[in-house]
Amino acid sequence: MISVERGVVSTISKGDGSKAVCVITPILQTDPLIASLENIQKSIPNNLPRILLIVEKTNDYSDMTDRTTQILLANLSMHKKTGNTVIILRWAYMIPPLEEKHTVVIGTRYLKDPDARMDGLEKELQAIGLYTLRDSGLYGGGQICHNLIVGLKHHSNVAVAEVTLSFSVVKDPVYVKEVLKSISELSR
Repeated sequence: MISVERGVVSTISKGDGSKAVCVITPILQTDPLIASLENIQKSIPNNLPRILLIVEKTNDYSDMTDRTTQILLANLSMHKKTGNTVIILRWAYMIPPLEEKHTVVIGTRYLKDPDARMDGLEKELQAIGLYTLRDSGLYGGGQICHNLIVGLKHHSNVAVAEVTLSFSVVKDPVYVKEVLKSISELSR
């Protein structure tokens, strides 16, 4: 079982450090993304992206976003090779037609995609049977994406995006593992 104190960062997978997936959650026990990660944790190959788990301190959002941004920037500075990618991975209940289609939304409001890596991610996700959308509104990317893009403005080779999985995707560990594999294939 994954257990982390609030406000503490845990590395679930030590995989490819040039690809970081940040999972942010306020509660571990009932989060379906955490449940899927627990299910696949023992079988995560090293070629998957590094997975960082951050348990939110729900009473201090601005402190959490600043701390998360600093953690991710430090993680990237340790892996200075070309093609660094940071994905903020979230999930949401979506309207029934999107849930039925097993939807993944790539946020575009706050997106840094210097060489169109998200186009490749979108194709990979579609190839495994997921329905993909781009959104600049509700799922467009939050404060952490914005902070990372600002912090990385002088790093032209780094991609930053927020990816939101529908509940129908996140509750299925096979889909979650395939999403992680697709992220690991970016810029190979």
